[in-house]
Amino acid sequence: MNFEVRVHSFHENYIANLIPLYKSAFGFEVKLAYIRSKFFSSYQKLRLSKVAISDSGEAVSFYGIISQKAIYKNMEFYIGQSCDSMTHKNFGGQGLFLRLAESAYKDAYSQGVSFIYGFPNKTIYGLRIKKLNWQHKENINNYAQKVSAVPLAKAVKKMPFLKSLYNSYLSALLRKYRSEVSFFGNSVLTSDIAGVIHDHSYFTYKSSADKYIIKICGINFWIKFDGLLWVGDFENTDQENFMKALQVLKKIAKRAGCTSIHFHYQEGTANDFLLKQILPLKGQMPYGYLFLSQEYSDISFKFSAADFDTW
Repeated sequence: MNFEVRVHSFHENYIANLIPLYKSAFGFEVKLAYIRSKFFSSYQKLRLSKVAISDSGEAVSFYGIISQKAIYKNMEFYIGQSCDSMTHKNFGGQGLFLRLAESAYKDAYSQGVSFIYGFPNKTIYGLRIKKLNWQHKENINNYAQKVSAVPLAKAVKKMPFLKSLYNSYLSALLRKYRSEVSFFGNSVLTSDIAGVIHDHSYFTYKSSADKYIIKICGINFWIKFDGLLWVGDFENTDQENFMKALQVLKKIAKRAGCTSIHFHYQEGTANDFLLKQILPLKGQMPYGYLFLSQEYSDISFKFSAADFDTW
C-alpha cells in the first residue's frame, strides 16, 4: 500500500503528532512539555527541524535540529545540532531520513546556519557519513570516577514517584555547595577554538530540577543527577586543585546515592587533557559535523556534555 508523505517545517501544531513516533522509534513515550521546551523555548530562535506527515495526518519521520548560539574570536553566530532523528517502523526503507535531512539543511542555510553537528549512533552513523557527507575526525571522551555508594539514584530513576522527595533531599545536600553564579563560561573556548555560548539564556534553556551549579575549591561545576552524577562542564583549573575538588565531588555523589561520576569532553579540549591524566577512559562517542558552506570551514569547534541536546 502506498502512502503520500509530505515534508513540513516542524511547528508547534505538530508536537502531538510526534508522540506516537517517539514511541515507535525509541520504545518510550515522551511528554508534550519535553518536546515544546526542547524545540520551542525562547532560546530556540530558529525553526530548523523537519517532519514528514502522511496523508492520514500521522508523523512518520522526523529530523530534529536545535539551534545554538556559538562564538569564535568575538564573532557570534548560530549553529545547529542534529538530534532526535527517527522514522516510524512501518515507513522504513523509503528514504525519508535523507529526504528530511536534505530539506532541513537547505532551510538551515537559508536561515544563516552554515554548520551542523551531532553525535550519531550506530544506526545512523553510516547514513550521515556516506550519504550526507558528514565528517568524523574526533570523538567525545567519557571519563568515569567510580563511587562506593548505595545506588539510590538508580532506584529513583526506576521509580519516578520518588523523584520529588529525592530532589528535595538533593537541595538540602547541596545547599552549602551552591554557587553564587547563575551561569559560567564554556570551558572549551580559546582564542583558536569555537563553541556554544554558555550564557544566562543557555543555562535557563537547559535548566531543570535535577541540575545544579555548585562551587568546589573555587571551581564552578554544572552537574546533573539522573541515575548517576553527570558533569556537564566545569571551569578550567590545574590538576592539583581539580584533585581536591574531585574528592569533594565523590563525597557528594556518595551521599546522593550515585555509584559513578561522568565527564564528557571532546578530544583536544583543556578539560579533556586534564581528565585523561586522572581518570580512566570509560568510552567514546563519535563527533560528526557538516559544513553547509565554506564560511566557517576553517574553524575548529569543540563540545562537552553541557552542549548535548540531552543535557
